[in-house]
Amino acid sequence: MTYTLFSNFKRMIARIKEKDKSLFGYFILYTIAGAIYPFIGVFLPKVVISELIKDNPNFMRVVIIILIFFAAFATIGFLKHMIESYCYFRIANIRVDYFNDLGMKYYYADFKYMEDPAFLNEFQNTFRTLSNHHEGLEGCLHIIFTSGAAILSIIGYIVLVSNLSWIIFVYLIINVVVNYIVLKAIKKYEYKFKDERSDLNRKINYFRNVSHDFSYGKEIRLYNMGNKILHKYDQEAKKLYKMTNKIQMKDYRMNLITFLVILIREGLVYGYLVYAFVIGKIKIDDFTMYLVAIVSLATAMNNIVNDLSSYVGYNQYVTDLYKFLDRNLISNENNLPIPYDYTYEIEFKNVSFKYPNTDRYILKNFNLKIKRGEKIAIVGVNGAGKTTLVKLLTRLYDIDEGEILINGINIKEFDKQEFYKLFSVVFQEFKMFAMNVKENIALDFENIDEEKVRESLNKVSLSKKIANLPYGLNTSVLKIMDPQGVEFSGGENQKFAIARALYKDAPIIILDEPTASLDALAEQEIYEEFNELVKDKTAIFISHRLASTKFCDRIVLINNSEIEECGTHEELIKNKKYYYEMFMTQAKYYNSNNTEDEMYEKN
Repeated sequence: MTYTLFSNFKRMIARIKEKDKSLFGYFILYTIAGAIYPFIGVFLPKVVISELIKDNPNFMRVVIIILIFFAAFATIGFLKHMIESYCYFRIANIRVDYFNDLGMKYYYADFKYMEDPAFLNEFQNTFRTLSNHHEGLEGCLHIIFTSGAAILSIIGYIVLVSNLSWIIFVYLIINVVVNYIVLKAIKKYEYKFKDERSDLNRKINYFRNVSHDFSYGKEIRLYNMGNKILHKYDQEAKKLYKMTNKIQMKDYRMNLITFLVILIREGLVYGYLVYAFVIGKIKIDDFTMYLVAIVSLATAMNNIVNDLSSYVGYNQYVTDLYKFLDRNLISNENNLPIPYDYTYEIEFKNVSFKYPNTDRYILKNFNLKIKRGEKIAIVGVNGAGKTTLVKLLTRLYDIDEGEILINGINIKEFDKQEFYKLFSVVFQEFKMFAMNVKENIALDFENIDEEKVRESLNKVSLSKKIANLPYGLNTSVLKIMDPQGVEFSGGENQKFAIARALYKDAPIIILDEPTASLDALAEQEIYEEFNELVKDKTAIFISHRLASTKFCDRIVLINNSEIEECGTHEELIKNKKYYYEMFMTQAKYYNSNNTEDEMYEKN
């Protein structure tokens, strides 16, 4: 697909046609009013002076002429200004509408992009295209809206000035071309820094957000991070300032050329008009008319050149937007419907995977089959690939080699959004949203089953806590939107995460270290309750505390990208291999006075 000035223009016009056709009618009205408006100021001096230099000037006639011109000037000027102001925000709505497209593209992109700095910089560039009223896409739309009036005005000036001298007209053209070349060079030079600017802005925004985010408050104070964060912020801000200053200095040097050209233009215009008046080619009334017309033509041509160069510059960012929107950010998107079933079989067949931009395989030729309705625990040391398995199964990342099958069907064949509905997942990194309690559980704003919300909260022992809140289920969470918002402890947040999974009630349950903030007894209680809650559903449990997964049908120990041990808790303990060693090492922390056999019996 090509992204030229014309193709981007067609897409913008098509969006206006789709969203607000009435803008075309206002464009015609504005073009007519805007084209007539400047000529009132061109002809008024000529008409008035023509009357005054007559042998017997009629002063009443002069007053009437001035009043008529001013009435026309005020009426047309008011109409022009009113249309422009009214359409200003309607054009802004076209820009805002693109945010929906951009948001949908971003939120439904493969998860791998969320951890890719290059992609985040690209998104920052794209976002800047829509970030204000005066640049990027909306800047282009405003220029398009006002261009008709400007072009008609210039045509009128050209017709008028051509009667005086074609030499002045030619020089004005040269003046405009030089101005355009200078402005285009400035915009091109500025665009070269877009990636660097996006990278710096992203870092600056991060440090600024951290410094204002209360969730970092404890660490910042206890570890004296305040000065360090401000120092990092200052470093990146100085880099941005240095880059911006470099662009501005280039701007100043290039504009010096424009200034010199304008200086020569003004001298030429005044000199020629004086010469034409002296030799009798024009009268004093014509002198004033041509002087105003030439200055207005030069100004109008420079303005339209400024607009054109700005349009070309903004169009580079519009191209970034359209390229981003046209990119396929969803890998292997197929539309095979999800087979309806109460339980699901899961199989990893010769799966290999490494994260983007890395060479180390997290999994290599990995094989694992999970039966229908089976409860399986996946354990292992940090970095063994436990969480990566979950990301691959839920298609947050796609595998490099092999297959992952659901009921014998490759998961890449399914519609991704429908596929997500199969899973209730609780990750260790849980996020609360600045919404009320029931919305945080249902992750919805409408059609919330409050009774189901209460049941989910009750199953994780949070019902009493919520009942004592000022507004119960309608109590706001966090203080971002509501100063009275409630904040929960780390353990309570993780219980919320489990309640959220219970509310979704998907056929496949995954718990990925969801109880890391709970003590061992609370964790075991949650797991035992969850064992009852999942009933006959297929469930995967990941926990670094081995005693918490004893109830599972099988325990799979992953080490060095492969399955090292597999069996029930009792079987693995009897084998007295790696799992046994890990289990006994952990057990010592709970009761250092027991023998190994006593610790096993107690656990």
